[in-house]
Amino acid sequence: MDDAVSKAWAAWPDRFYLVDMEGKVAFRTAQAGKCRASDLEDALVEYLEKHPEIKAEEPAPGEGGAPKK
Repeated sequence: MDDAVSKAWAAWPDRFYLVDMEGKVAFRTAQAGKCRASDLEDALVEYLEKHPEIKAEEPAPGEGGAPKK
């Protein structure tokens, strides 16, 4: 047995990245087990504040976004 299914579906280290308009990594979270989505959200808010020419839009219904409270 070559364990192909286990290797194909094994957990990879989780990390969130924010890529800027030029394709460069503007922010990355800590490595797996230490990263939080809120860190990425904070970085995105900060990035958008520094770049007012970028307009953030609300996602259309059914297109994702934060869950409703």
